[in-house]
Amino acid sequence: MLIDETFFTGELHIEGVISYTGVPSKTNEASNYELKSLIAQYELEFYRKILGYDNAKKFVGYIESGEGEEKWDNLKNMLVEQVGNRKVSPVAYYVFFFYLRKNQTQATPIGNIEESSSNKISPCNIKMINAWNQMAYMNRYISDYLYDHRDDYGGYFFDEHLLEFMNKMGI
Repeated sequence: MLIDETFFTGELHIEGVISYTGVPSKTNEASNYELKSLIAQYELEFYRKILGYDNAKKFVGYIESGEGEEKWDNLKNMLVEQVGNRKVSPVAYYVFFFYLRKNQTQATPIGNIEESSSNKISPCNIKMINAWNQMAYMNRYISDYLYDHRDDYGGYFFDEHLLEFMNKMGI
């Protein structure tokens, strides 16, 4: 796939995913495993939402094969951008949004537990909203590109919800 844990730095930083000491720990491994499983799930979902089911399958096949094809090369270049020493992608923002949503509560045998204010952890709604809105902003360019080149991709399948901005109320 296109993204990995290296995309989750800066404003998408997830503590414990990248070991800064150079010595991996069990906590780093667990965090990394969780992120990788969410990437696998939500990256594919993102492609299905922007390309439709069949084109998403073709795009993933293109990524895995490493073969060059102009229409997929162009899309790939729009989905991953190098900004300074950091890679940026609307896919990473999409995954980050769902990572934060998943980790707002912890499932236990007796039910879901929310973090309490005594733990000094602030709610992640602001980070979630910022991640979603940044993704929606980046998606505008991708949507325009896919619409302009719809004949190359067998139509225009972009899920319009990925272009909508959120506010603090989550709407």
